[in-house]
Amino acid sequence: MKYRNYYCMPKYSDGDKCYYGSVEGVPDISTIEAGNLDDFERLFHQAIDDYLAEKMETRTRGHLGRILSLVLIVILLLSMILTCPKPGQHIEAINSRIASVLNEHADPDDDWATLEVLLGNAIARPIIKNTVKVDDYFLFSVGRISYQNENKPVSLGLLGHVFTISERQLKKSIEQNKDIQDLLELF
Repeated sequence: MKYRNYYCMPKYSDGDKCYYGSVEGVPDISTIEAGNLDDFERLFHQAIDDYLAEKMETRTRGHLGRILSLVLIVILLLSMILTCPKPGQHIEAINSRIASVLNEHADPDDDWATLEVLLGNAIARPIIKNTVKVDDYFLFSVGRISYQNENKPVSLGLLGHVFTISERQLKKSIEQNKDIQDLLELF
């Protein structure tokens, strides 16, 4: 028998009193069994139709999955490009972090300490603005500070947010660099 370019040769079993057979070249379709040739042919056609429908559904599901994955990747990349932080955002985030560390060391009841913090922030802003260089990689940006002939990363801009050096790391860096401490002690 032939149906839609698939073949099946029915055989008769005297012991079971039925016709049986397998579709040639398609191990996914189980053996077909029927009491007469008309039923066998009908079951053969139904098995081929079901097999082709399932194959089409699987193929469609695979294509939809790939298309969906591609759309999600494009959306993510566009989001990263459109929200990549600009240099000003890096500088503002770093200034904010420095101000936070300076404010933490100030005594709120001491007017001179408050003045020192304000003056420290005023001096830190132009220094940061002149020493931080931001590399824009379209999807993300990296802020680097030049200090003692070294370019050290101090911020990472991604999806509209700038991640900067932590307060703990900033305090440690200040403690390790005597000339920065001297500058801060002027206040």
